[in-house]
Amino acid sequence: MSRLLSVLENLLYQYSNKYNRKGKYLNITSKLYNVVSKDDEKVILQLTDSSHPIFKAHFPSNPILPGFCHIEMLSEVLGDEITNILLLKLRKKTLPNEKVFYIITNKDSRRKIKILDEQNTLIGNITYEYNNNNSYI
Repeated sequence: MSRLLSVLENLLYQYSNKYNRKGKYLNITSKLYNVVSKDDEKVILQLTDSSHPIFKAHFPSNPILPGFCHIEMLSEVLGDEITNILLLKLRKKTLPNEKVFYIITNKDSRRKIKILDEQNTLIGNITYEYNNNNSYI
């Protein structure tokens, strides 16, 4: 795992130097996705192509989205400060250029999320507890 993190950190450093000339911190998911739509019950994200540093690091010859990125992207889009991850179960790979659908069920300070692809095939499930600070919205 440390080899992957080292490669990812190096690629992100190169990416930030290339695209962020002012030297500000570059978020790991920067330019990884675009928000297609968002409401209280569903978020749709369009992933970028395989040239993004995350896909170059995970894995160079077979790019797939690392599982933690689903959580990070949702946190950003929904403005959630995640306090506890209760479940992250992925059943299918998420590839570059895919459109990803997050179906959200809220209960108190807990979100249960079903992840689907464009064919309505289950990618996985996430459940987490959170505080909503809306800092990303």
